[in-house]
Amino acid sequence: MNKYLVLMIGALFSLLSCGTKGPEGDLVSLEFVSNGSRNGTEFEGHVVQDPNGTFTLTAMKMNYGPLFRKKIGQEEMATFKKIILDEKMYKYKEHYHPLLHVKDGYSWRFSAKFSDGSTIHSTGENSKPNGNGLSKIQGYLSDLIADATEEIEIEVRPQDLNKSQDSIDYHVK
Repeated sequence: MNKYLVLMIGALFSLLSCGTKGPEGDLVSLEFVSNGSRNGTEFEGHVVQDPNGTFTLTAMKMNYGPLFRKKIGQEEMATFKKIILDEKMYKYKEHYHPLLHVKDGYSWRFSAKFSDGSTIHSTGENSKPNGNGLSKIQGYLSDLIADATEEIEIEVRPQDLNKSQDSIDYHVK
């Protein structure tokens, strides 16, 4: 009897833990920001879709560097989504922190929005999720922006200081 109960509980747990396939809609925006132990943003990259359906990538070419901007297509967005699904980033916790809470300046933020209304939002301080999802997202952002020539300077206004990147109304200087 106990043997069957254990098998049934195991099967139920297996079904519940394997049921998540991730977002089914198309990726419509993405953001990854990391702050290193030096003062300021170590890396920033985000993609937003305008009302016409065009995707604009804004990212740093090098750590602590200026921002560059360029247009990308649906194929690149599909690659980002593939990384998210392959790395199971949709299972990320809302926040990661170490057992011993030390404030040395390292933090990160990742968010993604999909056409089906689903979202992923995860942050961390001195702790990351298992796997290579964040480094693959940053690597692909860096690869895509490498040939961009349009350097931009963003004017950060006081009302934008506590907003996420995709909700800021950017003002290019």
